[in-house]
Amino acid sequence: MSGRRPIPTVPRTLIAGSTGVQQFTNVTDGTETTVLTAAVGQKHTLTYMLIGNADNAGITLDFRDATAGAIIFSVSLGASVSFELAPPQGITQTTANANWTVTAAAGANADIFVQGTTSG
Repeated sequence: MSGRRPIPTVPRTLIAGSTGVQQFTNVTDGTETTVLTAAVGQKHTLTYMLIGNADNAGITLDFRDATAGAIIFSVSLGASVSFELAPPQGITQTTANANWTVTAAAGANADIFVQGTTSG
């Protein structure tokens, strides 16, 4: 396994009543973009993210657990850098029926793959 490392994730079976979800998004402008679409009556828990900065400059991405909500966390990436995030306990939304979203500066170009679970 030269050059590889295990990535810890929260097994879906350990989160009672959960269903696995995943979504791929490309962020190319300064508007808020959905990275994980809302599920009726459900909260999403982010368990894994892979973010790739396809821009020639560094970028900062602000993640929110609801459209127009407060920033929950930010990720800053250098030019042409990828980043993996696998929080051991996941990051659960504060409110059900909400999108996970991201905002980047105008002109940014990032690819984001998100994996998580939903539960009521």
